[in-house]
Amino acid sequence: AGHGSLHVELYGKDAPKTVESFLALAKGGYFNDKTVNALIDGNLYLGSEESASDKGIVGEFSANGKENKVPFKVGTLVMARGEDYDSAYGRFFIVTEDTDVRALKGNYAAFGRITDSDGIEVIEKK
Repeated sequence: AGHGSLHVELYGKDAPKTVESFLALAKGGYFNDKTVNALIDGNLYLGSEESASDKGIVGEFSANGKENKVPFKVGTLVMARGEDYDSAYGRFFIVTEDTDVRALKGNYAAFGRITDSDGIEVIEKK
């Protein structure tokens, strides 16, 4: 059962390819009826488990030579990826705890954040 809606803002200046890809997927209905499919290290993962190896986008984070100034804090949207830095596609996560954020920053493309307090309450129902 759904817990509510999330309203987000996206940061196209910090992660333009990630935002462009995310919006194209969203407009195409890719995320419709998707639910949280994992809770790993306190973060909620959404999207598909499908392999992104043939569709991946360039990861926009410092370990991949791209500057990304989006802060990793509760409510931040971050693109998930495989071992390959450029394997992100349709799976993303929402930072729900400040634990271990240092391991994520610089290694994953943060591209947006939840904008409303109701959205934070929704993810806290994990």
